[in-house]
Amino acid sequence: MDNTKKILSLVFLVCAALVWFLSTRLLFYVSGYFQLMEGYSWSLLVNRIVPVILGIITYVVLYRITKIKEYAVEVINEVKKVVWPGKKETWGATVVVIIAVIVSGIVLGIFDWVSSSLLRLILK
Repeated sequence: MDNTKKILSLVFLVCAALVWFLSTRLLFYVSGYFQLMEGYSWSLLVNRIVPVILGIITYVVLYRITKIKEYAVEVINEVKKVVWPGKKETWGATVVVIIAVIVSGIVLGIFDWVSSSLLRLILK
């Protein structure tokens, strides 16, 4: 359970960092677009402090609400039960996907060439 708590804290911290990052960008672009806080000495402070506060609030809210915490713990426990493919299986699946993409690209290219040739003949 100790490892689960570490993972849970890390996930909530990543969520808080994402909120911080997105709110920093949003405040920057909104204040620039509407020319808000232009010429104010405290505008840089607001653009930096508000996102930090939002990130902290996100972390605290995620950690305090028990339903979110229980759900996240259940997800972590389910992911631990997953049997991940080995290196050989992963390489095999990758090769199959690459071959399928190449074949479908060739087929679509042929269909495109045929349809464009027919359309040119009809339009002439």
